[in-house]
Amino acid sequence: MAISPVEKEYNNNGAKRAIGIIVETSRIEERQAVHCCQRRGVELEPDEFARSQKAFQRPFCNYCFDEVFMDRRNFEMKVELQKKIRAKDGTWVQSDGERLIAENIRYRYDERFRILDGYAIRPDFYLPEFDVYIEYWGMTTADYKIGMLKKQKLYQQQGKRLISLYPEDKPRMKQVLVERLEQYR
Repeated sequence: MAISPVEKEYNNNGAKRAIGIIVETSRIEERQAVHCCQRRGVELEPDEFARSQKAFQRPFCNYCFDEVFMDRRNFEMKVELQKKIRAKDGTWVQSDGERLIAENIRYRYDERFRILDGYAIRPDFYLPEFDVYIEYWGMTTADYKIGMLKKQKLYQQQGKRLISLYPEDKPRMKQVLVERLEQYR
């Protein structure tokens, strides 16, 4: 699956990551490589390292793993609670702009996706048939804009196709989507 030309790129990448984790776990057991917790600096057991790599792509001891897991779970819950608008297909989204996008394309919505070692992001939309990510940048706070620039940089560094949409695109969302997707046909 990792090298199959028939599989979609995201399947190839997932299989490659799984193989990498298995290989690294085997290497640790064989050579007794020493890894340390990213937060506390304590030496990790091979199973701690494998577990944290699989979940977060970062080395954490069991104590820190639990803390990070809780932080992520709280973040995930906060994201879910912000979804108060329902699209025609029944998907709950965070804004009217996202609803307009959802009603004009076939997509995957708000799935967690590892795009760069050490960073897990949640693209607003992913279009598997185009291998394109869509982000709706609907806020204007300074923190939001900083996060937006970091996320755009991650997409660019990995050579991912990104369509950025903004509140001013809402009146002609369908037309804007069609025009921007034409680049990727």
